[in-house]
Amino acid sequence: MLLAACAPPPATPAPAKEIEVTTITESDQVAAPIIQKKQYDQCDSASPLKTEIQFSESSSEAKQKELVLSAGASSEIGISAVAKVELEGSVEQRFSSVNTTSKDYQEVLSIEVSPRTHQEYTITWRETRREGTIEYVENGVTKFANYSYRVGLELASSNVKDIVCPNSATILSPSPEPTATEPPPVKTLADGCLFADTWSIDSTDANAKSSTARELDGCYSTGSLGIYPDKAGVLHIFDSQKRSAVASGIYTPIRNDSVIEFKVRVTSMYIVYPETPTYISFAVAPATDPMNARKTARFKLHVEKTDKKPVIFYMVADPDESVGVKVGDRHYEYGNTYTIRFELTGSVMSISINGTELDETPSIPVGSKVFYVGYNLPLLAGVNVEVTDISIDGVRK
Repeated sequence: MLLAACAPPPATPAPAKEIEVTTITESDQVAAPIIQKKQYDQCDSASPLKTEIQFSESSSEAKQKELVLSAGASSEIGISAVAKVELEGSVEQRFSSVNTTSKDYQEVLSIEVSPRTHQEYTITWRETRREGTIEYVENGVTKFANYSYRVGLELASSNVKDIVCPNSATILSPSPEPTATEPPPVKTLADGCLFADTWSIDSTDANAKSSTARELDGCYSTGSLGIYPDKAGVLHIFDSQKRSAVASGIYTPIRNDSVIEFKVRVTSMYIVYPETPTYISFAVAPATDPMNARKTARFKLHVEKTDKKPVIFYMVADPDESVGVKVGDRHYEYGNTYTIRFELTGSVMSISINGTELDETPSIPVGSKVFYVGYNLPLLAGVNVEVTDISIDGVRK
């Protein structure tokens, strides 16, 4: 007797998803620092170590990927694996002529670590990213995705901090004759130095504040603070796209009757959400609480619109004022350099812009005072501002 069995028909393979990229739009370039730290322990070595430090995503604090994709609308669950491959290929092809990945990035920092030492290097790389939106069709459905792609990367600064070797006291070596310790010569911002004996720093970002170190030449390393000088003597206030609100600043002592002068130039200031403004603050603050804006007499560059290039208002505020008042119909014009002058007389401060004095004269706080320069950024906001020629009573700082 023969038995016949019917086998189930073979499963029909699922049709491949069809992906078509229709449009890739670009917004402005965004630049931000990436901090990379490396330690070299030569405590037990009698020979120096020579090596090179190159950019590495795996060892940087930010761990920034070259290309980041995200769903373009809150109603979308995410980007499918098939679509992700197609979108990544389209973005990489678009920017292939300016691609600077860690695989072919050539700029390196050559160092030599002396024997019997332990050193930590903090390297700041300046990353430039292009952001925008991708419109694509998946299985006949139009979708959107956001992208952020690295198009530039350069070495911005490097600093080294000595760490005491645990067995340094047991190493037998001739004791040097005691010599008087010479203080480091006074430097100014014109020397590319935020001099630690002149300036103090503060921030609501505990990590940024703790990573600011005083170097052997007496200068602060402040790349992660978002406020740092360059070799040309320009003080940069440069920070963006934080995942939480942040305020950082620097300050230096002044007299009750000081005259303060500086120049300011704005490249960009923006906000993403209109509820909270972005602003740069130049203030006369109490020495005991310089970060508390409600206790300061301040002049601000203030942005409150989400436009691509929003109006930058001048604002003046007294102590105890939460926001302050706008300066008539005057406001900052992008790309121009303005000379600002504060003159403290008695209990008030007069302010002039390019030699024209403002009608507003805010009251100044009592007691010991400091001149404060800082920024306040809400979520995902950004600033790129240059300050030069800071002088107090005719002395460059």
